[in-house]
Amino acid sequence: MPEGAAQAAVDPLIGTTIGSFRIVRLLGLGGMGVVYLGENTLIGSRVAVKFLHAHLAGNPDLVARFYAEARAVNFIGHENIVNIFDMAVAPGNRPYFIMEYLDGIALAELATGPVEPKVALPLLVQVCDALQAAHERGVVHRDLKPENIFLVKRGRRQHFVKVLDFGIAKLFGADAGPSRTSAGVVIGTPEYMAPEQCSTGKVDGRADLYALGIISYLLATGRLPFDGGGLTDILLAHRDQVPPAPSQVNAAVPAGWSNLTMRAMAKKPEDRFQQASEMAEAMEAVLASLGLDAPAGARRPATPAPSATTTGTVGPEWTVAPASTPGPSPQPVSAAPSAAALPEAEAVVLNADGTPKRRLKCVDLSRAGFYLRAETDFPPLCSRLKVALELPQGRFEVAAEVVRHVPPDQAQAWKMPAGFYLKLDEPSPALRDAISKFNSKAAPGQAAPAPVAPAANDAEAGRAVSKYQALAKAGPYEVLGVAPEAEMGDILARGRAAKRELDRLLEKALPEAQRSALEPARTQVAKALETIGNPAARAAFDAERGNFAGVARCISAGLTVTDAETLRRKYFAVHPDRLAKSQIQLATGNAYDTRSSFPQAFAAFEEAIRADPLNVELHKRYWDLKRRLASSPAEGVR
Repeated sequence: MPEGAAQAAVDPLIGTTIGSFRIVRLLGLGGMGVVYLGENTLIGSRVAVKFLHAHLAGNPDLVARFYAEARAVNFIGHENIVNIFDMAVAPGNRPYFIMEYLDGIALAELATGPVEPKVALPLLVQVCDALQAAHERGVVHRDLKPENIFLVKRGRRQHFVKVLDFGIAKLFGADAGPSRTSAGVVIGTPEYMAPEQCSTGKVDGRADLYALGIISYLLATGRLPFDGGGLTDILLAHRDQVPPAPSQVNAAVPAGWSNLTMRAMAKKPEDRFQQASEMAEAMEAVLASLGLDAPAGARRPATPAPSATTTGTVGPEWTVAPASTPGPSPQPVSAAPSAAALPEAEAVVLNADGTPKRRLKCVDLSRAGFYLRAETDFPPLCSRLKVALELPQGRFEVAAEVVRHVPPDQAQAWKMPAGFYLKLDEPSPALRDAISKFNSKAAPGQAAPAPVAPAANDAEAGRAVSKYQALAKAGPYEVLGVAPEAEMGDILARGRAAKRELDRLLEKALPEAQRSALEPARTQVAKALETIGNPAARAAFDAERGNFAGVARCISAGLTVTDAETLRRKYFAVHPDRLAKSQIQLATGNAYDTRSSFPQAFAAFEEAIRADPLNVELHKRYWDLKRRLASSPAEGVR
């Protein structure tokens, strides 16, 4: 019996279709879920589909934790963390989410013996970059281990890191007691758990750095520092024993690498690195001492000052701690507060003439957007609204785009209030300041920090200004530097990289004129991401331009048939002539197809799909015929 048939015989999910994806085969099992390879039934692209275990699906707390992983990962938004595209519930009450499919190996497959510094340190630096981004948003992984670090080939980089499985992630200070479930089960993998995870200590980002120290030890020596005996022996060893330094186990380990590994594994959190970026800089110093280069593009923002007050949210359930240096006693923050515990503002949806239309509660307010609580009457996806936000600092009228609906049934499954998300147009400096103060509960009259004296013109900032000024009239694909047929994951990665780069430049002490010239660049990148950074918005944009390949990427990334049909109705309301053109070309293609004149059929279908780019069934026929012609050239000469 073929392998696929054997799997299908014992696994009822294999061969079924979830959304636009056919479940092909099992990829792996975890404590909370099972991961399958999914193949898009229209264009053949691959994704990974993670289902919550069936026996856990009836537990509301575990369902909430499962979905929290998807929200946390998307909120962090870093190139070294796996992309998650969508989440929903399959028939049979099986929660699932769709994420990028990674073709590579787990770090565990590489760590079968000592690994050379030139290989190990660059990939550890990338893990630090991912952790820094997570910790700045208050998210602690809590189960970092070689099996959750994936290595893929990207460009000329053989080992590009993707951190996986935030399924038990928590927020700084969320645990008042030991890292255990209510059933008393240890949360984490014992071999990599920090001492505070093994006892009653509170857990913050430094627990992840301890785990990374264990991983560093493994790569340096080929063995774990504590792996003998049973569970209790390992947990006690983390608490009480100091292992020999890596350089004592393997004389080939450079002293700098050995020292930083031992520092990361310090028993007390205050004796470790306090930031992932600090640990990365120590690794880069070792690489420099060996005459080796750090990973290309590995630039981290400056460590935020302890007084920083920037706060954000991960969906309506997750309140994120201030992006400050984790001290020995992080401030408690609830990981999953009730809806009533969330900071709320009032928001008034306005009519076109500025008169009030509807007053709603606004939660999850950040500089990117906000969430309006509503049970019914959702505005259409991709529609634009005028909203007045009523904050303690004043009333702010803003323009925003509807990017997601969370109807009551879905909200109940996700344990969150029903409503809809809106993405802000670039907020004004006054609004950004008001949002920061609202989230940090600062007094409206709080004094602003003293300005930093500007320096002379910065050459790097000047190049960025020139680049984006040249793109002032360009479209979103040109602004982000991606092809019109690019995958959603590539668009998001490029957009995030551009935003990080601009934010880094704006952190410098720049002359006011140069700073003012850079601000529009950030607006350009933000608007490009608004336009093509989520499947629904991108599909609407690409349809207008006849970019059916881009629409296909949106379908591949999780755009549902229902959403596509909604966008299609709006499209034809604006372009009624294109429906007739598409139908004529479709009839022509069908006639050629019947006569087995496949090249002519393909050409007609292509004209039809250009005119009707949101027709999911037409996509299926077009891409299926394209694959057949590519795999069987003989069909083209009949």
